Amino acid sequence: VMNWGYRRKQLSVNPMEHVKKPRGEALPPRAPSIEEVKALLDYLVEADPLLWLAVRITLTLGLRRSALLALKYGDVVLDRSGEHLRGSIRIEKGVVRVPGENHDFIQTLTKSGAPSHRTLGMDEELCAVFAELIDVKKAMLRAEKADSQMHWDLYVFSDGVGFDPWYPDTLSHKLAAARKEAGVPGGKRSQSRVPITLRSLRVYCASRVYSEKMDVRFAKAILGHASLATTDRYYLAFEDEKLRDATVIIGDLHRRGPLVENAD
Repeated sequence: VMNWGYRRKQLSVNPMEHVKKPRGEALPPRAPSIEEVKALLDYLVEADPLLWLAVRITLTLGLRRSALLALKYGDVVLDRSGEHLRGSIRIEKGVVRVPGENHDFIQTLTKSGAPSHRTLGMDEELCAVFAELIDVKKAMLRAEKADSQMHWDLYVFSDGVGFDPWYPDTLSHKLAAARKEAGVPGGKRSQSRVPITLRSLRVYCASRVYSEKMDVRFAKAILGHASLATTDRYYLAFEDEKLRDATVIIGDLHRRGPLVENAD
């Protein structure tokens, strides 16, 4: 009512401008199951390998959408000297859409600022995928008679050679379409109430780290949170099966005795 009166100049000031809205009660974080995530990956590995890589990185490294889209091949470090291929990804910036503009804006800092700049290790499969992609990009540049070393400045998630990144909404739309086709959470054939989104994959990442008996501070550092409270409140989900097991364990501690008498 106050806003209505102020817009129509019936009030000289709007007292509601300085009223802080009460915070809604935060729902407990939920994450898709391992089986659901694997089902999506199995579909994407053939249907859309680049989207497969985006999902694989998000669930493994917990990157925000903006940081994921800002990845360039120069941010990827591979070590081929040992028996096994090893590598890491450096996260330093993010791609966001500027409201009202027709282009992307490249942030110099990630969402939480400089403290969230970090370097995360990759498993052997991700390293192998990046090694193959780098070779492909070099070949594409040579075909265009360009310096093959230019691949370091190309975006990983891009159409064509890689001079421009995907728009943020493009990635979300691609994932939504893939969910429908694969029948995973959020898709038309799924019965789950936890849709696989970029955010729920970050929840999945943090929850898997915690479930593997790692310190919650590892999850905080991986996700790039400035506060441990953020990780704990919004990103640590517990699997339904483990919740059921936990209450069964408590109940077993208070059993009166065998429910069936020994016949002997």
